[in-house]
Amino acid sequence: MAVETEAATAPNLAALADTNINWDRLDKTRFHIIGAILFTAQSALLHPTAVVKTRMQVDGSGLSHMRGVTVFKQILKNDGIPGIFRGFGTSAVGSLPGRVLALTSLEVSKDMMLKYTERLNMSEATRVGIANGVAGMLSNLVSCAYFVPLEVTCQRLMVQGLPGTTFCNGPFDVVRKVIKAEGFRGMYRGFGLTAVTQSPASALWWGAYGAAQHIIWRSLGYIDNMEQKPSHMEMVSVQATAGMLAGACSSVITTPLDTVKTRLQVMDDYGVGRPSVVKTTKTLLKEDGWRGFYRGFGPRFLNMSLYGTTMIVTYELIRNACCYDATKKEMPVVMVGLDATKKEMRVVMVGFDAVGKTTILYKLKLGEIVPTVATIGFNVETVEYKDISFTVWDIGGWGKIELLWKHYFHNTQGLIYVVDSNDKDHAVVARDELHRILNEDEPRDAVLLVVANKQDLPNAMKAAEITDKLGLYSLRQRLW
Repeated sequence: MAVETEAATAPNLAALADTNINWDRLDKTRFHIIGAILFTAQSALLHPTAVVKTRMQVDGSGLSHMRGVTVFKQILKNDGIPGIFRGFGTSAVGSLPGRVLALTSLEVSKDMMLKYTERLNMSEATRVGIANGVAGMLSNLVSCAYFVPLEVTCQRLMVQGLPGTTFCNGPFDVVRKVIKAEGFRGMYRGFGLTAVTQSPASALWWGAYGAAQHIIWRSLGYIDNMEQKPSHMEMVSVQATAGMLAGACSSVITTPLDTVKTRLQVMDDYGVGRPSVVKTTKTLLKEDGWRGFYRGFGPRFLNMSLYGTTMIVTYELIRNACCYDATKKEMPVVMVGLDATKKEMRVVMVGFDAVGKTTILYKLKLGEIVPTVATIGFNVETVEYKDISFTVWDIGGWGKIELLWKHYFHNTQGLIYVVDSNDKDHAVVARDELHRILNEDEPRDAVLLVVANKQDLPNAMKAAEITDKLGLYSLRQRLW
């Protein structure tokens, strides 16, 4: 069946498409379980650098002027291995529900924004970019509500025994003493600074990551030759390198704010009352001048660079471990029709006049091109494929008859939407009609196959452009 073969290969929009992580293709249960294991292991590897960084940012007795390696050795000498893993248990256990919250809020926000922007007159790439950006900011705000108290607790455990800190016997003792001294708001020290800075910092990280990836892919020749497909090892290597560069770039710019935030969250006694952003900033300037804002820069630079690398590689491993195989699960579903155990399938083919629906129908049935005329109403044909019998309804029309399409969607397992690749003038109308159909109740569970017809014409839109103009990337909950 030539049409199905072409439809199956058409989504190969670009060689680099596999570098994008598609939430809808993930097995959510496996993702969270494997993610919890791998991200906890990642946190364990990087936790010592966080301890060194935090102690250098907070301590006023001399550690802040030492090299990170020297501080690390001194912690090992004084406290042993437990010293460089202070606060890790609290961080590891506490982060588990936080990651689920962050990912869930991100995806829910993204879906909401995609729906709100669906009718706006903008390119799909711009619309998805706006949706991702807003979702990221909202997710950060939601995450801050959970992670700031956790961060306050972990950092106080990290700096046990330093001047200006209070000794606590475990995380619950930290929470009890903070609430007793300052009330519940004490657990949210630095919340405003975190909320205000974290979203731009995240945008900076991902912006640097995207730019670094683009530069590396171009230097390897993949941008100019989109037919060339990188190997999985190349993808992971490029992503890891870009992640390291993004982390390094972000650490240079955000370390001053992180230093102020860290001191604000853990210090108890400046001799001038409860710490604030202004008081903390003045204290740093008084102690070390502008250099005080870069206390712990070395360990933080190392932490963020390694974090960027390991986070991307870890996420890539999780995605491959939890991703539904598109070639073994999804594409046969489109070609065979949802359930291979069924012997009869009902498929509806729709599209505006002169897009080539009837030609495609008879190509499917007879295996050859036959002369046709515009469909008035509908054609019904049975197409045999292996042991499956497809009843295909070819429904045509433009204008008033288009309103009758919904009456043919009852018990439909497949929806074929045919578009004219050469008709750019009606691309927006075709998009609006497609999304109107998909919002109907009857075809809600039907598999969608979009056929970009007339690809042989010189000015025909390519698959990537059609995907963008029809808003197919927004169909996150539908197989297409």
